[in-house]
Amino acid sequence: MFISTSSSSLRTSASCAIILSLMVGASTSEAAVMYSVRSTAKTQTSGNISNGDFHSVDTGVVQAASNSANPPSATSSGTFYSFSASADNFTEVGKIHGSVLASASSSGPAGGANADVQGFWTDTVTITSSTLANGTPVSFLATIVLHSTITGSQPGTHAYAYLNGPFGLNVTNDVSSPHYELTASTVVSTTVGSTLNLSSSLTLHADAGGIAPFNLSASVLAENTAYFKFDAITPGASYSAASGAVYVPEASSSVMMLSALVFASLGMRIRRR
Repeated sequence: MFISTSSSSLRTSASCAIILSLMVGASTSEAAVMYSVRSTAKTQTSGNISNGDFHSVDTGVVQAASNSANPPSATSSGTFYSFSASADNFTEVGKIHGSVLASASSSGPAGGANADVQGFWTDTVTITSSTLANGTPVSFLATIVLHSTITGSQPGTHAYAYLNGPFGLNVTNDVSSPHYELTASTVVSTTVGSTLNLSSSLTLHADAGGIAPFNLSASVLAENTAYFKFDAITPGASYSAASGAVYVPEASSSVMMLSALVFASLGMRIRRR
């Protein structure tokens, strides 16, 4: 399988933030047909306080079309402080939705709040065709899209969204340089009859707090949505997914993305000459 890449991904790193990692990728294999989802979310308040709060939900990996993780909000308050965090996660095969919010104010003790979400899905697709023979070379356009709104004041807060998709695609949105929509794409060359293993994860994080006095908040809203699109370039090529999912792109965005990849390829050839 040959992959040529064109990406508009924003790569940013947020200090003092931990990204939960899960294996992601895509490969051609003879593996059994399968699909799965996993949703995790946690909320926490902590610091120089006696009433810190923590909640966590992890569905584990399950074979299902969707699942969710919605832990209770974490809250801690006293005469001189108020900390709170909330998180929710809904994962579908091909799409991940989530949000995290953290707020903290204090005129006394140091501390704060943080919230984390991660959704993860896998699927297996078989390349098919009603007109092309098995083994015929075909191409597909694979795209990931991240819609997220990030807020937060610096210093004292961190907030980011990190989408890791099939075929090595990834994009990052960060409070230091927020963007509502980020995309990355690649042309995938394979053959009719091949099996591709897909996986993707979305990680959200928000935290707020520090040494008093402070009044801070941070949030990441990605409820609409992080998703994957897979569109045939070769006429007659198609696919079937073990999960039953159909990774349909928007027509205009698919044409624009494909055009960009074609022009990039032509530019490389001209430069070689």
